[in-house]
Amino acid sequence: MIGTFGSVIFLVRDFINLEDESRTTLSAYLLKPILGMFLAIAVFIVDILGHATISSASILQIRHETLYVLALAAGLLSEQTYAVVSSRAQMALRNMQERDAGQSAV
Repeated sequence: MIGTFGSVIFLVRDFINLEDESRTTLSAYLLKPILGMFLAIAVFIVDILGHATISSASILQIRHETLYVLALAAGLLSEQTYAVVSSRAQMALRNMQERDAGQSAV
């Protein structure tokens, strides 16, 4: 939930920013909070694995404040992650279209 909150913070800032001419699409408003949630889960798993590797303490002794901050940071970084995923998806679609066009020409 905290990762989703971080994404929503970024989206609200983007929504009220009047200087930006390009508006965020509806799909971004739907997908970025979900992406922030998944990023927070990924950060949580990496933190648990790092704790298990580095420390001999119990998993119950992890500081919760650190997890909250990392989850919020993951949500705030969902904008950059969304841009990378979007560009990769567009590149893959272009490659598929070029390959399909090349096959239909043969």
